[in-house]
Amino acid sequence: MDLTSGSLFWPTTCLRMPEAAPLRADTRCDVLVVGAGITGALMAVELARAGLDVVVVDRRRVAAGSTSASTALIQYEIDTPLVELTELLGAAHAEGAYRASRRAIDGLAELIATLDDPSECTRRRSLFLATEPEDVDLLRREHNARAKIGIDVEYLDEQTLRQVFNISRPGALLCDVAYELNPVRVTNALFRHAKTLGARIYEQTELELEPYTGSMHRARTTAGHVIRAEHVVLASGYETPEQFMAVRSLTTLKSTYAIAGTPSQSGLWPGNVLVWESGDPYTYMRTTNDGRVIIGGEDNELVDPDERDALIATNTDRLVKKAARLVEGLDITPAFAWAGTFAQTDDSLPLIGALGQWPAVHFALGYGGNGISFSYIAAQIIRDAITHRASTDAQYFSFEQALKRRQWTESDLLAANPR
Repeated sequence: MDLTSGSLFWPTTCLRMPEAAPLRADTRCDVLVVGAGITGALMAVELARAGLDVVVVDRRRVAAGSTSASTALIQYEIDTPLVELTELLGAAHAEGAYRASRRAIDGLAELIATLDDPSECTRRRSLFLATEPEDVDLLRREHNARAKIGIDVEYLDEQTLRQVFNISRPGALLCDVAYELNPVRVTNALFRHAKTLGARIYEQTELELEPYTGSMHRARTTAGHVIRAEHVVLASGYETPEQFMAVRSLTTLKSTYAIAGTPSQSGLWPGNVLVWESGDPYTYMRTTNDGRVIIGGEDNELVDPDERDALIATNTDRLVKKAARLVEGLDITPAFAWAGTFAQTDDSLPLIGALGQWPAVHFALGYGGNGISFSYIAAQIIRDAITHRASTDAQYFSFEQALKRRQWTESDLLAANPR
């Protein structure tokens, strides 16, 4: 699948991981992880830490898929606000998902701090902006809902927002804890760490799973080599809905756009807080350590890569203008502009766990605006499933819950989608 296009920023900031190479012989392992982006890297670390023999395979190079196109705003806030998620799923489910997401961002930062590369992981605050005056009521209710479950957040009115952050919007929620990072560097660092724990990483290796025999999974590469594994983890990101129609039935593929400006230390907003806004699609911004502004948005329903890519120039111009309207005096000169395909669910929660049709296959699909923190959650949940440990968070992100809300059974899903 053609996941990204345009001029990508993150690959220019670091060298390609030299430790990975194509698979050149048959092998076996406890767990085969398919996908060498940041999700696969987090899986490899957690599984190897648990004492499992792990093999990671990707048909691309390490971190060359959607990871390279991520804007890497690391927030606990789910694209669906807590008050709306409560209406969809009930208070216990919505609040559990938010608490899990809140824990995940600190857990991820703590993990990165142990690596050989801090990967520009920087703690920030985050602003969730009201786009229109009528959004203020939502933000006030959201403030109360989060405070009720112990998540610190502050409501800012229009005047305070302008005075403190030089941002013009009807109101905002200020969250004390968020992070930003370099997704390619952290992926490389995670894989280096996983290798020290015994994991094996193979890039430029395309494979296909063979029918399950009831004891071991077999995957055959296009070069004819066979991998045998007791468990398979699919960390294959936004290509997964194209490969598993059951997953496609629960997701929507879309396109998104982003730019990174030239380095500048002037005209940025105070505190370099992460910025995102209400609405669909919404615009989101962050800075980098060298003073660039990264801004993303302009999501659309296009999935054809040629149609998606034809809008890069137009949407680059739109993003620059939106940033200038949002922050007074902000003038971005684009140095990089790109587009990518992504997937989302209708409740903005990831899909993590197993489906009965595929025994010992675990899906790690961090779909939504929190893809990296969702991937951290997935690594914990799937590690616990494979090692037969209880997980308190698995219930919030399982396929079972996704089907239940639609009043589907797994049999309904699989009958409609036999692949």
